[in-house]
Amino acid sequence: MISPQAPQFNPARETARAQAQALRLRGMEFHAKGDQQTALDLLLQARAIAPEAPIIHLNLGQTYERLNQTDAATRAYFLAVTKARRQGLWLDEASVAPSILPNVLHAMQFVAHHRDEVLLRLLEPHETRFGVSNLVRVRRALDVYLERDLSKPASAQQRPLFMYVPGLTETPYLAKERFDWVEKALTAQPEIAAEAKAVLSVPAELESFLQIENPAELGNYLGGSNASPRWDAYFFYRHGRAYAEHLSACPATANFLQDFPKVHIESHAPEICFSVLAPGTHILPHTGVTNSRVVAHLPLLLPKQCALKVADVERAWRMNEVLIFDDTFEHEAWNNSTQPRVILLMDTWHPDLSEPEQIALAALVEGIGVFNRGEAASEPAH
Repeated sequence: MISPQAPQFNPARETARAQAQALRLRGMEFHAKGDQQTALDLLLQARAIAPEAPIIHLNLGQTYERLNQTDAATRAYFLAVTKARRQGLWLDEASVAPSILPNVLHAMQFVAHHRDEVLLRLLEPHETRFGVSNLVRVRRALDVYLERDLSKPASAQQRPLFMYVPGLTETPYLAKERFDWVEKALTAQPEIAAEAKAVLSVPAELESFLQIENPAELGNYLGGSNASPRWDAYFFYRHGRAYAEHLSACPATANFLQDFPKVHIESHAPEICFSVLAPGTHILPHTGVTNSRVVAHLPLLLPKQCALKVADVERAWRMNEVLIFDDTFEHEAWNNSTQPRVILLMDTWHPDLSEPEQIALAALVEGIGVFNRGEAASEPAH
């Protein structure tokens, strides 16, 4: 009898693996013969079938390197090492098959030598367009990301998980007077709240905000008196994608969001939703990804005994007030009532950033994402 924990045999998956392996081996035969163009075609086909296989990305890196496509080789080698380590491989020499150890070590050395120059070039067209002096903070942010600049926030409670932009005002809560959309938000609040109430009447429309695949990990993010804590959302935008049906179903909200200064970063932002915190749920302390953008909360359905705490400063939401905070400061929220708490959650650029800085930062984050996925803006010619 097969143990419940044992992986099930999947004929389709095994066939795909075999196809990818056959394509990879054929590709490396052409690679060894010096026909890098054919090798690349075959390896790209193999990658399309088995994108999680580190060896395919390693072989792609070797082929791009032979074609003198340094940026593409760097991306492929980086992805090979990253995917392997996520699978518990290539953590040290003992976890690398001896037959490929020299190639893996070369890939690591190649990435160490070329990664910085690939990413540093991301800003060059924007510095040409806007002037180097106008993008000093963005260049410093990239240097911090690459650990060439060791600048850190002044407060130990401010811990950006991804990118820190030095030189921005560092404060847990931001004054609403710095944002010209606040009055419009408060004017639209009653209509938006009515739409949120209608959405709440159809629970199936909601999805988990956290989208955690392993239920055992939920306790790392949510607690409280509720035996089944929930933080749900009705998204209008997420990861840069608009939810057209939701926008259509909530015309007052969509009308307000049309002119709201959203952060547009492909695959990353904006993130805007009705955020629904269930009774007895506590969102545990955590920090956000970057201080280049801030988070705004417009209260919609607000029972008592609900509050937000940012860097040890606790504030209760109020129906006639928008709360705007820097989520890279440690923060938490709770609903100790017996009713759901609903807000319109929105992210927007930090008000210190100029439009050129916003444009350059968006391109930089997109470029880093492309690099980390082992892609190029467009696949190199072959």
